[in-house]
Amino acid sequence: TGPRLGDLADAYLAQGRRKWTAKTLKSNTAKLAVMLDHFGRDRFAETITAQDVRGYRDAVRRLHKNYRLVIGKTMRERQTDTESHQLSAKTASLIFESCKAFLRWAKADAYITANPATDIRVEVGKTSKRKAPTRRPFTPDELKVLFEAPNFTGFKSPRRRFEPGSLVVRN
Repeated sequence: TGPRLGDLADAYLAQGRRKWTAKTLKSNTAKLAVMLDHFGRDRFAETITAQDVRGYRDAVRRLHKNYRLVIGKTMRERQTDTESHQLSAKTASLIFESCKAFLRWAKADAYITANPATDIRVEVGKTSKRKAPTRRPFTPDELKVLFEAPNFTGFKSPRRRFEPGSLVVRN
């Protein structure tokens, strides 16, 4: 018994509408739609267990990168077992965190007696900030040719930028 997830999500978003920016509201609405698709709008909020939340976490982790583009499919049909086609751990974590925030709110406002998502999280591995170079660096000779071009040393006129001259534009 008690409130249904769909009704609680509507109340949560209505309350958030007063304090969130339009962009945050849109983002949270989309993320909660994933949760409602998984659990169902008509499910009683009090019946969600930690096991259910772990199942949701794993389902979010298996979502296809383009899950938003698939219209009319169920949560299960939007998932993939191919790791290279799945959401990144960071994106899955962002989606899952909105579910946790929603359940925290429901517990704080006494809609549910306990928060089943308290200690459950998506593990995000550390990624290197430094990426491998995608191209080779310029050689000193190439840089010399580049910066000795009339665009840098002076050109004849704005219509004749490739002919050497005394006009230098500093923009």
